[in-house]
Amino acid sequence: MLKRKPRCGFLWLCRPAGLLELLICLAWLAWPLAAGAQVTYPAKPIRFITPFAPGGSTTAMARLIGQKMTENWGHNVIVDNRPGGNTIIGTEALAKSTPDGYTILLTPNTHVIIPSLFPKLPYDPIRDFAPVGTPQPIIRKLSTEIVRILALPEVLDYLAKQGMAAFSSTPEQLAVLMKTDLARWAKVIKAANIKLEN
Repeated sequence: MLKRKPRCGFLWLCRPAGLLELLICLAWLAWPLAAGAQVTYPAKPIRFITPFAPGGSTTAMARLIGQKMTENWGHNVIVDNRPGGNTIIGTEALAKSTPDGYTILLTPNTHVIIPSLFPKLPYDPIRDFAPVGTPQPIIRKLSTEIVRILALPEVLDYLAKQGMAAFSSTPEQLAVLMKTDLARWAKVIKAANIKLEN
């Protein structure tokens, strides 16, 4: 397992009855700040990874959020589709990215399901995405921006058409939710004796 600084996340999108949950893991935001240093964020384009091929609802949501962030911040948010491996490839791309605050990820609840099916992941689904060490001004700025975007009429309309509703949370609340869902899905997979076939 690589030693790296943790990431953070703020948002859980879900369909009724939990049919599909999307997690925005606004991530790899931990870098040391000199005491008293001004935080100018963003100062360059942001890479928004989605672990699916272009054309699906996850990519559409990432593009919509990215477009609104670009319009407001004046820096491009570039959607980077990284499909394959049941979202492992895209998630690993985030886990191995430079910890400079400019890589974020939109992934479904597979983030907490995959560990029960693939015991040897190239990342730890909790530790490597924990909300520890991220500068608070950046967390606040990203959180405020995402909440603002999710309240826009065109975004609310898109979510409603997809059968989704957005619930914002703190990175700490998201970490608890991820741990709870990881345990819940592990129990379901074990009880149903679900195994991968080659």
